[in-house]
Amino acid sequence: MGKILICEKKLRDELHREYILKYSLLIRSGESGKIYGVEIERMDAQGIHERDVLQGVSEKRKEVERFIGRLWKGNAFPVELAALYDDFVGEREGAEVHRTVRSAC
Repeated sequence: MGKILICEKKLRDELHREYILKYSLLIRSGESGKIYGVEIERMDAQGIHERDVLQGVSEKRKEVERFIGRLWKGNAFPVELAALYDDFVGEREGAEVHRTVRSAC
Protein backbone atom coordinates (compact mmCIF):
# COMPACT_ATOMS: atom_id res chain seq x y z
CA MET A 1 0.00 0.00 0.00
CA GLY A 2 1.22 3.48 -0.83
CA LYS A 3 0.68 6.69 1.05
CA ILE A 4 0.94 10.28 -0.19
CA LEU A 5 0.86 13.17 2.28
CA ILE A 6 -1.60 15.74 0.92
CA CYS A 7 -1.52 18.32 3.70
CA GLU A 8 0.10 18.92 7.08
CA LYS A 9 -1.28 21.63 9.38
CA LYS A 10 -0.28 22.99 12.76
CA LEU A 11 -3.11 23.92 15.11
CA ARG A 12 -3.46 25.08 18.71
CA ASP A 13 -6.32 24.02 20.95
CA GLU A 14 -8.07 26.17 23.54
CA LEU A 15 -5.32 25.33 26.07
CA HIS A 16 -2.67 26.52 23.56
CA ARG A 17 -1.29 23.03 23.01
CA GLU A 18 0.13 22.62 19.53
CA TYR A 19 -0.96 19.72 17.34
CA ILE A 20 -0.08 18.61 13.85
CA LEU A 21 -2.77 17.18 11.61
CA LYS A 22 -1.69 15.11 8.61
CA TYR A 23 -4.06 14.21 5.77
CA SER A 24 -2.89 11.45 3.42
CA LEU A 25 -4.11 9.68 0.30
CA LEU A 26 -3.79 5.90 0.55
CA ILE A 27 -3.29 3.81 -2.58
CA ARG A 28 -3.59 0.06 -2.96
CA SER A 29 -3.97 -2.24 -5.91
CA GLY A 30 -7.25 -4.03 -6.43
CA GLU A 31 -8.52 -6.51 -8.97
CA SER A 32 -9.76 -3.78 -11.30
CA GLY A 33 -7.02 -1.20 -10.67
CA LYS A 34 -6.07 1.22 -7.94
CA ILE A 35 -8.30 1.84 -4.93
CA TYR A 36 -7.88 5.01 -2.89
CA GLY A 37 -8.41 5.69 0.79
CA VAL A 38 -7.85 8.38 3.41
CA GLU A 39 -5.79 8.67 6.59
CA ILE A 40 -5.84 11.42 9.22
CA GLU A 41 -3.23 11.58 11.98
CA ARG A 42 -3.18 13.96 14.95
CA MET A 43 0.12 14.24 16.77
CA ASP A 44 2.06 16.45 19.13
CA ALA A 45 5.70 16.56 20.22
CA GLN A 46 5.32 13.14 21.92
CA GLY A 47 4.05 11.44 18.74
CA ILE A 48 0.76 10.19 17.28
CA HIS A 49 -2.21 10.58 19.60
CA GLU A 50 -4.97 9.68 17.24
CA ARG A 51 -5.22 8.08 13.80
CA ASP A 52 -8.06 6.89 11.61
CA VAL A 53 -8.10 5.27 8.19
CA LEU A 54 -10.77 4.66 5.57
CA GLN A 55 -9.74 2.03 3.03
CA GLY A 56 -11.45 1.57 -0.31
CA VAL A 57 -13.16 4.95 -0.52
CA SER A 58 -13.17 5.05 -4.33
CA GLU A 59 -11.42 3.97 -7.50
CA LYS A 60 -11.50 7.63 -8.57
CA ARG A 61 -8.43 9.44 -7.25
CA LYS A 62 -9.80 12.95 -7.93
CA GLU A 63 -12.92 12.18 -5.90
CA VAL A 64 -10.85 11.07 -2.90
CA GLU A 65 -8.52 14.07 -3.26
CA ARG A 66 -11.59 16.34 -3.25
CA PHE A 67 -12.79 14.68 -0.03
CA ILE A 68 -9.34 15.09 1.58
CA GLY A 69 -9.40 18.76 0.58
CA ARG A 70 -12.66 19.22 2.45
CA LEU A 71 -11.18 17.50 5.48
CA TRP A 72 -8.08 19.66 5.76
CA LYS A 73 -9.92 22.88 4.98
CA GLY A 74 -12.27 22.08 7.86
CA ASN A 75 -9.47 20.99 10.23
CA ALA A 76 -11.06 17.55 10.62
CA PHE A 77 -9.75 15.30 13.37
CA PRO A 78 -9.37 11.54 13.02
CA VAL A 79 -12.34 10.89 15.29
CA GLU A 80 -14.57 12.78 12.81
CA LEU A 81 -13.47 10.89 9.69
CA ALA A 82 -16.22 8.24 9.53
CA ALA A 83 -19.07 10.73 10.09
CA LEU A 84 -17.65 13.19 7.55
CA TYR A 85 -17.29 10.38 5.02
CA ASP A 86 -20.94 9.41 5.57
CA ASP A 87 -21.92 13.03 4.84
CA PHE A 88 -19.72 13.07 1.72
CA VAL A 89 -21.25 9.84 0.40
CA GLY A 90 -24.76 11.14 1.11
CA GLU A 91 -24.06 14.34 -0.82
CA ARG A 92 -22.54 12.37 -3.70
CA GLU A 93 -25.52 10.00 -3.88
CA GLY A 94 -27.92 12.94 -3.69
CA ALA A 95 -26.16 14.60 -6.61
CA GLU A 96 -26.34 11.38 -8.65
CA VAL A 97 -30.08 11.03 -7.98
CA HIS A 98 -30.61 14.66 -8.96
CA ARG A 99 -28.73 14.12 -12.25
CA THR A 100 -30.73 10.97 -12.97
CA VAL A 101 -34.05 12.72 -12.36
CA ARG A 102 -33.04 15.67 -14.55
CA SER A 103 -31.94 13.39 -17.40
CA ALA A 104 -35.22 11.44 -17.20
CA CYS A 105 -37.31 14.59 -17.64
